[in-house]
Amino acid sequence: MPPDAFLPPEPRPRPLDGVRFYVDEDVLGLGLALAWSRQDTVVCGIEPLPDDLARGTPDPTWIPVVAARGWIAITGNARIRTHPEESRLAVEAGLRVVCIGDARGRADTWAKLTLLTRWWPSVENHIIAHPRGPWWLNVLPSGPATRAYRTSE
Repeated sequence: MPPDAFLPPEPRPRPLDGVRFYVDEDVLGLGLALAWSRQDTVVCGIEPLPDDLARGTPDPTWIPVVAARGWIAITGNARIRTHPEESRLAVEAGLRVVCIGDARGRADTWAKLTLLTRWWPSVENHIIAHPRGPWWLNVLPSGPATRAYRTSE
């Protein structure tokens, strides 16, 4: 059997007006699980997203689009926070980010999903307390922690 035979079908399209979360393609498996479970979540490259949020879209392209829509990005890509160019762009756009994974980014999809669901109430509390960006929230095994964007080298 081909490997993709085990993949579930893509989540059903939903209207974009109720979306709160955009899941980056670096955590695609997590994104599909969330989109199947939550009507307020869309995944990079999955309908009904426009072409400017297709798979393979560079971070500097999707960051302002997601921020302008008021969505919260879910990613495993800590480089967005630490790379000065992307970090400056995220700050200027007011991007809100939930970054999932251990300090080395080695967690698989199941580990990321269980980690996120374990700390989801804390994530929601952070969102309520900080409705405007920019902000960065790392979700680690020890719990969520805010981090500053690094806009200079």
